[in-house]
Amino acid sequence: MKKIVIDNVRNIVHLEFIMPEPGVSIITGKNGSGKTSLFTCINRIYDRNAFRKGFPASNVAGLDIFSGSVTYYNDIDNVEYTKRRNGEWRPNKKNDVLRSFNYPLVINITTNSQRIFLQDEIIPRGQRRSDPWMNDSLNTIFSTRKFSNMVRITTGNLRGNRGNAAENRRRNTAYAIPLRDGNFYTERNFSFGEIVLINLLYDIQNAPNGSLILIDEVELALHPSAQVNLVSCLRELANQKDLTIIISTHSASIIRSESHVILLEQQNGHVEVLYKCPPAKSIGAIGMREDTMPDKIILVEDSMAKCMFRALLSKFNALEQTNQYLDIRILAIGDYKNVLNFYLEAKNYIFYRYTQLAIYLDKDVETDVIPYPQYGNNEFIQSYAQNRPKIKFLPYTPEVLLMHTFTNLKTDLLRYLRQRFNCQPLNYDVTEELDFARYNAQFPQLDSLPAYNVFIQDRASFRRKCKGQSEIIVTSLSDQLNESPNKIYEYVFCFVIDNYENQGINVRALLGPIMHN
Repeated sequence: MKKIVIDNVRNIVHLEFIMPEPGVSIITGKNGSGKTSLFTCINRIYDRNAFRKGFPASNVAGLDIFSGSVTYYNDIDNVEYTKRRNGEWRPNKKNDVLRSFNYPLVINITTNSQRIFLQDEIIPRGQRRSDPWMNDSLNTIFSTRKFSNMVRITTGNLRGNRGNAAENRRRNTAYAIPLRDGNFYTERNFSFGEIVLINLLYDIQNAPNGSLILIDEVELALHPSAQVNLVSCLRELANQKDLTIIISTHSASIIRSESHVILLEQQNGHVEVLYKCPPAKSIGAIGMREDTMPDKIILVEDSMAKCMFRALLSKFNALEQTNQYLDIRILAIGDYKNVLNFYLEAKNYIFYRYTQLAIYLDKDVETDVIPYPQYGNNEFIQSYAQNRPKIKFLPYTPEVLLMHTFTNLKTDLLRYLRQRFNCQPLNYDVTEELDFARYNAQFPQLDSLPAYNVFIQDRASFRRKCKGQSEIIVTSLSDQLNESPNKIYEYVFCFVIDNYENQGINVRALLGPIMHN
């Protein structure tokens, strides 16, 4: 028997979980019952960085401070991981307990932006070919035949493997459906639920036999009938490949379709695991809600914009002291066109009327695109006009603001980071001089399409340089501080917002209309 015991981690005082046999196991429970923490601990069986990503530490006094332990047992031995004062998790001894769980791979599919990844730029680089398993699975789950002739296209830059995880997902793979006239319509025109499911199936399609798959909120973006069909499809795949698939869900449709599920019930931090819980009790325990949705969902373009919005939201809550209890989810979608397309699709798929949806696009869309309908982007600009009340713009394009800060406020920023992280020897290099005055200057008269294209491409090149330089600097700071890059981004953006609060950043005016609505 293989078991995981969690003590004094987050809001869990004690939880014992016996790893299931191969097949599909469904876990449910109220929010805060420990499902996400349990998945993080299971993921540590394979991923050395699971604790660091799932239980982020903070060097700010009084924040995220807890001393806990996670112990892994096999039939003859165990290993205990404890959180040290510096935030690191270390084992009490070296042995093969984790390896004895015998999973060649653990895939942890969470509810982050990777779940709704869309291939932004499809430039065919190779032969179109069929993907029968993907096509048959989509047809079965959606009860259709529309995917029968769908093809898989090799696209993009085939060299290297750089970028963050979201960019590397299906990095060179796109999907398209042929039309009768010989043309194709690509995944950029697929529905929100179809994209979510393609990403999920792609993740597990090539998993080695005997792997462990963790899927958080499997029902995301799917109609109830498709949710049930998906679980059946996963069960068939698990039987074929001897997979252990563990699903967390709040979907009453999925729970009702099962003879029993695993229910987590928490009382004063002690979590009881009911391994063969009847559907009726499970549904009652989660309040008979079909889905658990946040109060507000914010769509942004990329991970930098996501970190910037988090910092803006933190500042707004500190100023207002009225919105701390709102459940707000921030999703990074892709370029500005994809953000708007997902907004339009998402309204029809997953959001209830009490869940408010809003868009915050980068500043360059407001300055470089919206004022120039005569030079293209007519469809986007028209959709923008129709949905304008829900579309806002960040006061700066994140990478430009970051690089301006790294360049011009280096001394103050380093002092701020040293204080936050109690780290004295901290530094970074700015390796390329960038002309911010030229970028921020008043636009010239753009009286022709060629003139517009040259000018806008030059500005886009400047932003790419800012983004590349910012990523290099953040990676350097991340290595020096032993923190994740996203955590560094958030701290730097908090510093930026405090310093630019009276220079183009009015937090109340920017977030108030959405947060108070």
